[in-house]
Amino acid sequence: MIEKLEQSFRERYNIKPTMLKSPARINLIGEHVDYCNGMVMPAAIDKKLLFAFAKNNSKVINVISENYDNSFSFDLENLSCYQEGSWGIYIQAIIEILLEDGYNLEGLDCNMLGNIPIGAGLSSSAALCCGFLSSINNLFDFNISAFELGLIAQNAEVRIGLNCGLMDQYAVLFGKKNKFIHLDCRNLTHQYLELDLGKYELVLIDSKIEHDLKADSFYNDKRKACESAVRVIAENYPKVNSLRDVDNIILQNMINILTFEEYSSASYVINENKRVKEVANAIIKNDLDTIGQKLFETHQGLSKDFGVSTIEMDFLVDLAKTEESIIGARMMGGGFGGCTLNLIESANKEIVLNRMLKKYQTKTNINAEIYYIAIDDGIQILN
Repeated sequence: MIEKLEQSFRERYNIKPTMLKSPARINLIGEHVDYCNGMVMPAAIDKKLLFAFAKNNSKVINVISENYDNSFSFDLENLSCYQEGSWGIYIQAIIEILLEDGYNLEGLDCNMLGNIPIGAGLSSSAALCCGFLSSINNLFDFNISAFELGLIAQNAEVRIGLNCGLMDQYAVLFGKKNKFIHLDCRNLTHQYLELDLGKYELVLIDSKIEHDLKADSFYNDKRKACESAVRVIAENYPKVNSLRDVDNIILQNMINILTFEEYSSASYVINENKRVKEVANAIIKNDLDTIGQKLFETHQGLSKDFGVSTIEMDFLVDLAKTEESIIGARMMGGGFGGCTLNLIESANKEIVLNRMLKKYQTKTNINAEIYYIAIDDGIQILN
């Protein structure tokens, strides 16, 4: 894939490009808590988006997706309105932010090619935004830190309508091979945890129910419910600044004051933060059974308390529970579609997963897809 993209760029522009890799991400545990000052455990994976780029000595930025055979051009002297298209709006948002922040952008040509499944909940948007930003940062020697790149990428997503946290961008920029990032979203500090899976591995099953969090607005609605719960609780407990400051005792005291949506959302977040701590301890002890059990518990919370699962995702997790070779499974990502994450015994994976896919197809008339993954490094310049 690297050679194909580089050759295509050379043929189009007659110049050798700089090459950059921007990965997809998974999240072991800690879903929908990053924007609540919670703790998460993401990792970069070997699904990726590649960038080939070079200066073009003009005031125009040209960006081409070789996956979709479409392109966008942005005139830096007349950047007046958003481009039409699912990914062009991200690029324009980034350009606008950099110009507003005073960076002296010049023209460049950029081609992209990747193998990140779109709509599968693997954060292709963070790979796009962080990758494009890192390409610009490298090309023009802006010396923007990785942390600042993450904030700009997050700001770009917020600008186009998704009020997301920083977890996805953090994983893409700070990922390390074979390591999970135990990220505290309250103070934005992290440590790396290496998970020895032994005879097991992590496998994704794509439900093929594509989610579009921005368009559906469910993600933003869930965040609003959590923020509303904090405001109501803080009226009675002034030291509460986020759901990270709330325990189940406080929550029970508020049960008759909070709305059902506020209470159930807060309950999920509080318990998910506890599960992240328990999984971090289990990784240190190499206790895979506990990790698997917490994955099942997280899915139950996401489905029943937080309400971001689907019938199809629930069915995939229920199928996983019937398989002795799978010791943990949950829906992953923002919800309303995407992948389930499965902790499965490697020796039996093909038989087990194919059996699940057949049952899923029979039940839903949808052909799900299996993704075998490896924990990989974050963004890298490749040449």
